[in-house]
Amino acid sequence: MAQNKQTTSLSLFFAAIIFILAVITNLKYLDALPPNDDGLDNLGLANGLAHTGTMGKLHTHNGHTVLTISDSREPFPNWLTAKWIQLIPALHINRSLDYNATPRQLILLKWPNLLLWAATVAGCYWLMLALVAPYQGPLVGSLLGLSAAVLYALCSHPVFISTLLTEFHAAFLLVWFSWAWLQCWQKQSYSCAVIAGGLLGLLILTKAAFLYVVVGLALVTLCLQWRWKLPGRQRLQTVLLFGLALMIAFAWMWRNHHWLGAWEIAGRGPNVLLTRAYKSQMTDEEFKGAFYAYAPQSLKHTFKVLTGFRAKDREIGGRLQRFTRFFDSDVECRQRGDEACAIGYYVQANIRYSNIMAEYAKRYPSDARRARVEAEKAAKQLALGMIAVNPWGHLRTTLVFAWRGAWPCNKVDGRWFSHEVKHLQPAWQEWLPFAGLCSGFALALVALFSRNMVLWMLASTSTAVFVFYALASHFIPRYSEMLIPIWVICALWSLVHILLKQRVNRHHGHAID
Repeated sequence: MAQNKQTTSLSLFFAAIIFILAVITNLKYLDALPPNDDGLDNLGLANGLAHTGTMGKLHTHNGHTVLTISDSREPFPNWLTAKWIQLIPALHINRSLDYNATPRQLILLKWPNLLLWAATVAGCYWLMLALVAPYQGPLVGSLLGLSAAVLYALCSHPVFISTLLTEFHAAFLLVWFSWAWLQCWQKQSYSCAVIAGGLLGLLILTKAAFLYVVVGLALVTLCLQWRWKLPGRQRLQTVLLFGLALMIAFAWMWRNHHWLGAWEIAGRGPNVLLTRAYKSQMTDEEFKGAFYAYAPQSLKHTFKVLTGFRAKDREIGGRLQRFTRFFDSDVECRQRGDEACAIGYYVQANIRYSNIMAEYAKRYPSDARRARVEAEKAAKQLALGMIAVNPWGHLRTTLVFAWRGAWPCNKVDGRWFSHEVKHLQPAWQEWLPFAGLCSGFALALVALFSRNMVLWMLASTSTAVFVFYALASHFIPRYSEMLIPIWVICALWSLVHILLKQRVNRHHGHAID
């Protein structure tokens, strides 16, 4: 017992050192650049919550400050930012942080992102230690945990620290949920199930896609545990874990239904689905070219040779012009609401969605809530209708978007270059997450065939959410950023297992179990 306590204390000490070093070495990302797009929207909601206690945006109307209640973004990251604003007097004094923040205030706003990223780095160490120590001892577990932490720190995108995007919130919650779920199995503890369920619930409130994933994952996990004839206590812990997560999600959905008339975690879902429906209409030539367009930089030349496409094909008039998000002419079309003159798939879908919203605003001029709900229903029905008449196109392009999402460190995706540019990062930073993705899929399959609950806990969540994004979104690489820590751990776990198996085969003439 004393030895276990000493080991735990040393592990906590190492995790704390990793956290502190991660913070110190990445202070440079705390800059004064203002957030844009999604980050600015997050800041507006957090600022409204900090000053009124209600999630929404502050604006001035007839000389008075008015709050418009909203669910345009997932709530948990904005709740954290709101608490940070309330905690720091230099931030709380400014009621217009979303459009009138000083450079010092912008730097202060980004501290939670840095702390969450550092806690995720430390979480990689802690999760790997929990996985390996029971089989190989705490020393090997600590060494592999340190390796996981360093590799994640090197191949993730600390640049997200300088934004107010939610990728690091999700990565933090996913790593620590995976650790807590593993503790349920190792310690047979109901308290760990409650912690894991709480973290999973917050993960749903950080990335709404997890709502669908959690429902499916809960059903599959319970079926597996029943089929594998696991003890009733373990099945009860699983029910408690997933039930608590869904209760947390339902509470927020009820809030949105009460105030906004929609049973949802966050808005924008129909917009994302509509964008995917438009992109699922790509031609055979565009389908082939997509693997070049979405390839990481280390593979650009290879796919240029294999497919015959090149960078100039994304210019106006090029064979892949519709993959470019915005041309100058597209921006003008968007301002006019003219879908027919737009070139890119993304801007076409965006214009169509905006036009639907405007149409229903005119239908219900005195009821903004009903206008929004009916417009989103119409947009969702349109997207599903487009997919229904082109199911093969949708399934086929799922391969394209899985390919796109498999490279979260792809720094050239979505950026327009008229020619090939020098490498923006080492190739291994692109390939390590990809190897982790493949390892995660392999471990999930091994778990199913070998009835290994530990491997299922490690790999199933990240694998399931990856498949969901490939099926239902246009899967920009940023969506996979939160999966990198789990992918790194899966890659390391697989590599170590292979090496150990070879060593045992070589020296003892039989494979490890």
